[in-house]
Amino acid sequence: MHVLWTPPTAPGDPVAHPWLVGIGAVWIGGPALGAVLGVITGGHSISDLMTDIQLLGMILLLSPMFSWIVLIVMLPTSLICARAECAGWGVALCFGTGFGACGGAAILGETEPLRMAVLTGIAGGVLALLFWGALRLFYPIYFGIGRITETIPS
Repeated sequence: MHVLWTPPTAPGDPVAHPWLVGIGAVWIGGPALGAVLGVITGGHSISDLMTDIQLLGMILLLSPMFSWIVLIVMLPTSLICARAECAGWGVALCFGTGFGACGGAAILGETEPLRMAVLTGIAGGVLALLFWGALRLFYPIYFGIGRITETIPS
């Protein structure tokens, strides 16, 4: 097995593949947030901002249909960042926003590519933070928390 594809495991870890927890958070939390945004706006388009919030809610609600495409790129990227010990929430937000904007503009951006890139970038950032938060909460050893390191006496 290659070092980039095998997560570090500690004895007694209940999760054999921590990425399943992150993917579950994306595929359950994203639609839940989208449904909440839909309920908050109530289906009324008073202004362009309300329309954009409704569209963001719809993108999050339907995110399981498209997020697997971004996850194909995001999983190896997050593995590499975790191995390099730079897998914080800011890095997750930047990569999620960037990958979401590129993917959204490519898939949904036929009529208004800039608007779709912005909205899917926001949705990608939210989904990336859900992914990072789930891994951080349920699998903290992956981020080096609780890992015993050897020190060289001086």
